[in-house]
Amino acid sequence: MVAAQLLSALSGALSIKMPEPVSASAHRWRYAMSTGSNLGALWSEQSRIGICGDWLLGPRVENAWISGKTLASRIMASVEQEAA
Repeated sequence: MVAAQLLSALSGALSIKMPEPVSASAHRWRYAMSTGSNLGALWSEQSRIGICGDWLLGPRVENAWISGKTLASRIMASVEQEAA
């Protein structure tokens, strides 16, 4: 089972014993066929709500990671601006 292998790898990488999951599943990225919008991520400073995902950039798992990183950067910029 792929989910069990991933959990085991995470446990080894973090050097901790992971609790047994109540439910676990894994799937391949093969159905992610978004066209993307080049928005990267969306962040509303007013409502403090953000969204990210591969659907904002294109159909690759790397785009999901880039979108998450973009959202994190926007949140951090917002927090730093408030602190100034």
